[in-house]
Amino acid sequence: MMASEVYLREGRFHQKYGDLEFDYITIDGIGFPPFPPVLVEGGFIQRIKDILNIDSRPDDVLLATYQKCGTHWTNEILNMLLQGNASYKEESKMNYMLEALHDLKIIDRAKFPRVLNTHIPYKWFPRKHIENGYKIVHTTRNPKDAYTSWYHHQKLALEMGPNTKHMTWDQYFEHAVMGKKAVYGSWFDYEKELSLAKEENKNIYTLHFENLKKDPETEIKGLAKFLGVDASEELVRDIADKCMFQNLKKADSEMKRTNPDMMKAFAEVQKIAPGRDKPVMFRKGIVGDWKNHFTVAQNEQFDALCDKELKDTKVKIIS
Repeated sequence: MMASEVYLREGRFHQKYGDLEFDYITIDGIGFPPFPPVLVEGGFIQRIKDILNIDSRPDDVLLATYQKCGTHWTNEILNMLLQGNASYKEESKMNYMLEALHDLKIIDRAKFPRVLNTHIPYKWFPRKHIENGYKIVHTTRNPKDAYTSWYHHQKLALEMGPNTKHMTWDQYFEHAVMGKKAVYGSWFDYEKELSLAKEENKNIYTLHFENLKKDPETEIKGLAKFLGVDASEELVRDIADKCMFQNLKKADSEMKRTNPDMMKAFAEVQKIAPGRDKPVMFRKGIVGDWKNHFTVAQNEQFDALCDKELKDTKVKIIS
């Protein structure tokens, strides 16, 4: 099916639960944050169609993650490997986040090789990228930690609705985690779709957040081999050091720059999504923070959900 023939249905998820109100745009049931495409003609439906039709290049790398699974971290590692040195790029990851850009033509001005990134599901990835077997790097994370990090992100970003700044963990767990009423849909749906895609698409390489924390040099070497780039022991060590959490957090606050036009577009979005603040991209970056949030009962509920959702799949969770 050609991308231009894809039929997409826009909706809105809007429900109130006492003092909590969820309100966000959906495309085929998958929620989207109030990103700049909401301001342009055609909105997110047109954006997805445009993403499907991206003129991917052979040296493009598409970074695909569910939210809060190490996207900024992996993005920095990818750029360093591709440029052959452990220097931070001044450009923010947001400058190449496909569904967030106010104008998708921005990526045409990027230096090659390009590292593009997205949280959208596999079915909406650029068709040329998939059909031609171009490289896709997928970073995943234990869903308990991913959801925990996303909870704190939402309390500032307000991407699920204006009152979510007051959202308690129990409210979030019940309605966004167990009820699957979350922006970008559920971790399970995202990971199961990519797992099935990997059975046919051998150009998808999966990194686990937990393995990157435990042994970054080994993981960076594996990624370099997949990318087909030479990476000396010294370069791998330098990248591992530069991409330690505290170093990345410092670089993000001191030198990373978002495209000025995109900043203006986000300012316009704030007029229709008041109260939204800059989310925390680097909070703790640790493994196991979920233990400070999940109650014993919630952990048992979630484990049962994992057993149900992941039965007969190849999706792997690392603790």
